[in-house]
Amino acid sequence: MLPQFVYEGIAFYAFPERQDYARPVYRFYNRKTNTHFYTIYEEEKDHVLNNYPEWSYEFIAYYAIN
Repeated sequence: MLPQFVYEGIAFYAFPERQDYARPVYRFYNRKTNTHFYTIYEEEKDHVLNNYPEWSYEFIAYYAIN
């Protein structure tokens, strides 16, 4: 049986408060599926807001370096 998860290393570093060198990570919630969606891209955030009403914007989850 193959392992379900494989460690691939650190994906990013996150900070709870705004940092000059980090970008905001936007958090969305879908009430139908009880799932969250995150994006670091403002253009993607705006696209989701304008085209996918099932996703509710919640807040900036954290700040990350990508």
